[in-house]
Amino acid sequence: MTCAERQRSSLLDPESYAESQLLAERLMTVGSLGVVYPSVRHAKGTCFACFCPALVTNVRKQFTFSFRWDGKPEPIIEKIRI
Repeated sequence: MTCAERQRSSLLDPESYAESQLLAERLMTVGSLGVVYPSVRHAKGTCFACFCPALVTNVRKQFTFSFRWDGKPEPIIEKIRI
């Protein structure tokens, strides 16, 4: 595994956000507006983090979900009908 592959692996660790949060801090420090990255939870999924919420426009609500924790690491997720 190359150095770049190890770094990418630590940035996309589904068990820890420590490295990705450090990267986000560095990006914000240099004036980055956000980052697009592959999902660690959904194969072929794409995520984005916007460091300037005012740039996110034309947002449409599609679904509402309820997340409940009952002492286990994984939440109980329910889609709420509206």
